[in-house]
Amino acid sequence: MQIVNQLNEYISNFDPEWINRLKPASKEDLKLLKKYTFMEREGLEFPEDFVEYALCAGEDDGGVLTTEEWGGIFSIKSLVEYYKDRYEECPEGINPFEIEILLDDLGFSYYILLDKKNVIYYYEMEEPIEYQKEGVCSYSFKHFLFQCAVRKYEDQRFNYKERIGFELDVPITLEEVYEKEDNILAALAQELVDKYELECPGFNDGHFFCAYNEDFSIILEKHWTIWGRIMGKNRQKIREIIKPFLAKYGSEYTKEAWGL
Repeated sequence: MQIVNQLNEYISNFDPEWINRLKPASKEDLKLLKKYTFMEREGLEFPEDFVEYALCAGEDDGGVLTTEEWGGIFSIKSLVEYYKDRYEECPEGINPFEIEILLDDLGFSYYILLDKKNVIYYYEMEEPIEYQKEGVCSYSFKHFLFQCAVRKYEDQRFNYKERIGFELDVPITLEEVYEKEDNILAALAQELVDKYELECPGFNDGHFFCAYNEDFSIILEKHWTIWGRIMGKNRQKIREIIKPFLAKYGSEYTKEAWGL
């Protein structure tokens, strides 16, 4: 239960009963999932963190992955049924190296890439090939879990929130888009950490940045562009914190931000 206990250290500050609502998946269902995804045939294993989490919360994870906001459903039993149907009706369409673990109401499926060090990515269902590269959203399942928890609960730490979006000049190629976004996210992160002596959790990666101190916290995410939110005790203060970045990085306050 190490991963669940680590999550609970954070979540219990906002939802003390979270850990009591968890419902585990069975080892038998995990075995069936390996069978129907052809993982068993290929000698593949799920990431250890995924197995540990599923055996503690694989049928009800208390709202970390199964959320009202996104409408995502994390259920090993449901995945078994989903893959069993595909196994029986269209087995050639199953890729044992790309395992779907979550589908949300926004039309995104989330996968673990077993041949890419277990990174998490998502497809937009209408055009899965086009969005394959753009869809990487986390470097590991464990990162994904903690990032989802922070998205869900961090708002409750402070009284005020501002959403921010960064307007990038879109280059010609996807590679240039990614190079520019990577540079901006890294620059933003380092500048904020240095200037305000922020603490950073261990699950930050190239697609997600979170940092905090006693007065405010900030979340930044990179997908097609960079967006995020800053939360603090005083609205005027958090606007003053982000103001220098408005001109420097072409950012703006926004009422709408995907997933935030």
